[in-house]
Amino acid sequence: MKNLKILFGVSLIALLFCLGDIIFLVFFFEEMELLMGEKIASDPSFWFDRIVNLINYVGVFLVCFGLWKVIQKGPFEKRSSFLLQIGGILFLTASLTLIANDIYLISAFRNETSLVSLLTTDFMLLVIGIGTLFTADVLKSGVLIKQENDLTV
Repeated sequence: MKNLKILFGVSLIALLFCLGDIIFLVFFFEEMELLMGEKIASDPSFWFDRIVNLINYVGVFLVCFGLWKVIQKGPFEKRSSFLLQIGGILFLTASLTLIANDIYLISAFRNETSLVSLLTTDFMLLVIGIGTLFTADVLKSGVLIKQENDLTV
């Protein structure tokens, strides 16, 4: 349970960074455009990044909330498994979208050096999504075993 609390703390810190990014975007959007010297709102890649980040942020929130439920009510609770499963699906969706985008950018612009590191990060997000789905599946199996055990007694 100690490791689970550490994981919850790390996911809570990640959630705070996500909220900071949203707050920065909302309050300093005009200053960001002045610094860049161009209209960011008309750039489709900016909005693509924002949408993928929003999917990640919702995933981080759901995983954080699911871990909190595990800490509160124990590991074999139906809602925590569901929250982790949805968070894992969101991580997978975001990572596969980013991988497809990076592969397109590599093939279109032949700029492999800068995009390979992004591709590595995208694959790490894919691994996190698969790991989260695996954890949710283990918890779901534990819920079923616990329900059968409760019926037997």
